[in-house]
Amino acid sequence: MVVYEGDERRVASLLPGRGYTPNAPLLHFTRRILRDHGWTVREHWWSRGQAMSTSAAVGEAARFVEGAGDPLLHLIVGKSLGTVAAPVAVATSAPAIWFTPLFEEPVVRAALDETLEPTLLVGGSDDPTWNRQAADATRCQVHEVGGGDQALEIPGSVRDSLKALESVMRRVEDFIAGLEY
Repeated sequence: MVVYEGDERRVASLLPGRGYTPNAPLLHFTRRILRDHGWTVREHWWSRGQAMSTSAAVGEAARFVEGAGDPLLHLIVGKSLGTVAAPVAVATSAPAIWFTPLFEEPVVRAALDETLEPTLLVGGSDDPTWNRQAADATRCQVHEVGGGDQALEIPGSVRDSLKALESVMRRVEDFIAGLEY
């Protein structure tokens, strides 16, 4: 775990994907936005890296999120495998940002259907794990990257990928600003 100190009353817990580390663009720039807004940011690195199974990740994610203590505001951010923390977000009434949520995982789908707290779902229209219909059926805010893959990049176009990243980060920054107290 890596911790970037900031306001101890506002803590964000970031959980990566199986092969998408906290240093990859979506989580890196989300961390930068949070730091610019003064948040404490906690980054999780899976104990088994890419070999991490989904079932093992559920428990590891829960322990990591619960380790944040009891800040006034706790934002949970997950990418792909990291979205297995969705049940913990629901149980603790935490707002969340979920990049490419695993709708095919029953625990993730059920939690997203139940969430009442502010939540942003971000997916790519060309990502086979993204389910726009399921996302729209939740109470969550939804942002879809047209032509985006699992990394929310546009295959074959660096320029379009950068535009997509910028649009996602604008949504993320607006979402975070809306949580400020």
